[in-house]
Amino acid sequence: YDGDVVLFQPVDRLDVLDTRPGWAKVVRGRLASYEIPGEHGTMRDPPHVAEFAARLSEELTRAAAK
Repeated sequence: YDGDVVLFQPVDRLDVLDTRPGWAKVVRGRLASYEIPGEHGTMRDPPHVAEFAARLSEELTRAAAK
């Protein structure tokens, strides 16, 4: 993939579920990776969603500035 990719993963996951190595093999643009507190089903719930939203906002601001 020639574009940029932003990856959000939960902190509470099995190591085998870390998808960064796989993405790194196919992304030729910028690969940003964030570990968000919680599990897959809870990282988008309070209180974890605040950090998720902050990181997403940063990346959207970066993308809009291009």
